Amino acid sequence: MKKIIVLLIAIHLLNHLQAQNIGIGTPEPTNKLHINGNLLVNTPSAATSSSPAVAQTKTMVNAATISFAATDSTGRIYDPGGPSGNYNANTLANAFIDYNFPGCFGIEITAESMQLGTGDSLFISESQGYVTLLAVGNNYTTTGKWIFNSPLGSLYIIFKSNADASVGSGFSLLFRRLYDNSQSLPDVNNYAGKALFLIQNQALSEVDLSVTRQRDIILRLWVNFQ
Repeated sequence: MKKIIVLLIAIHLLNHLQAQNIGIGTPEPTNKLHINGNLLVNTPSAATSSSPAVAQTKTMVNAATISFAATDSTGRIYDPGGPSGNYNANTLANAFIDYNFPGCFGIEITAESMQLGTGDSLFISESQGYVTLLAVGNNYTTTGKWIFNSPLGSLYIIFKSNADASVGSGFSLLFRRLYDNSQSLPDVNNYAGKALFLIQNQALSEVDLSVTRQRDIILRLWVNFQ
């Protein structure tokens, strides 16, 4: 008898939970899913896990531009002082990660080390003369990861140090190209016409937005709820 009562309570709770609206960022959801805040949706990407080869590891040069080929899926960039020394004052050096279109849609840069002196700066844009995507400097020491949406599959990096004696040990930047990995998503069946399909998979969910099942024109995205 006790087992039957427990089972009935469990069924009741399950039905109650299924009937409830779900709120993210709100205690009073008004729809089946109510999000109060930002929702990030992006295409799944793939990148190499290999370390840069010797030819893909380069030190910036004052008054010059170092380049990485379109075929370089990864690379490491050191400031003009190299991996172990401080850079000099009054320096202007550039690095160009060459175009890779349409294969690459973004570039991930990891600042492995970072120490800029007073008045010294690092700028990143999609290409030379384009709008600046990132600018840091003036005793900047934060390491971490930056991800750039780059339809051209390229980045242009400018490093400047001023004329004072306040220089730093510089930086080490590791880049990896990001490639579309939509084919990694599983196919979804048993629906027709337009559909929005959500599969919860631990921290990640899949969204499959499809128009016309025949001659599949499918946009598949990953949603990361963080």
